[in-house]
This record gives sequence, C-alpha cells and structure tokens, in this order.
Amino acid sequence: MRVYGTRNGYVTERNAHRFDFLEWPTVLECEALAGSPADVVAAVADVFEALWRGGFKAVAACDFEDELPACGGRVRYPMPPASEGARASMSSWWKSMLALRKRES
Repeated sequence: MRVYGTRNGYVTERNAHRFDFLEWPTVLECEALAGSPADVVAAVADVFEALWRGGFKAVAACDFEDELPACGGRVRYPMPPASEGARASMSSWWKSMLALRKRES
C-alpha cells in the first residue's frame, strides 16, 4: 500500500460543519500496489485505524467505504441529518476531484 499526503487544495474556508471532510486541510490517497480486493480493504482499514488512534479525523471516499471500519469514518464523523443526501453527493464530488487530479499529474 502506497499512501500519498498533500494539502487539500479544494478547501474553501467557508464556515462548514466540523465533520465536513471537504474542508479538512489534508488529503491522503491510498494506492494498492498488489493484492486481492479483501487485502486492499484490510490495508486501507489499517491506515484508517492508525489515523484514528493517533487522534486524526479521517473519512474514506472510495467504492468500498461500507466495508471499512465505521463505514469509512461516516459513523465517527457524521454530517448533520439535514445533509443526508448531500453526504453521498460530497463523496461523489470528492472522488471526481481526486480522479481529475490524477489525470492532471
């Protein structure tokens, strides 16, 4: 598993909910170099659990969020109930931004 960290270039600095991960200052991307899907899920789960033990907030934006501990962080860092529909669209938006950034690299 290769993990890349960078400053979140999409931060708007708006007055957002404290669990709005789009406004968090750092982005980590995990890249599986090899392994079965189950191996990848386990490796990403280990990364998240280490971050949480270290006191860092972390939320997944991937196709297997529901297979990760705490549903990829959604359970630990829930958005207010009024934004339930927005949560899915934020995750989709974030995935699109990451894909765009990879294409630009």
